[in-house]
Amino acid sequence: NASDNLQVYPNPTSGQLNISLTGNFDYQLTSVLGDVISKGSAKDKTTVDFSGMPAGTYFVKVTSGNETNTIKVVRQ
Repeated sequence: NASDNLQVYPNPTSGQLNISLTGNFDYQLTSVLGDVISKGSAKDKTTVDFSGMPAGTYFVKVTSGNETNTIKVVRQ
């Protein structure tokens, strides 16, 4: 189960967000309105910078194989 290894931190964040998951994964950072802010692919770990974005709630969708997890992230 891929979600057992998934870590998204720090949360809340001031702009740098680490996504850690064993193996290859795709990620997408969206606003509460559904606007895509950042997306990409990574292996094991990546850092997403959304320090230029306003404070609020965002969602990180992480897909590995046929499994998708969405994590709510707060930007301070």
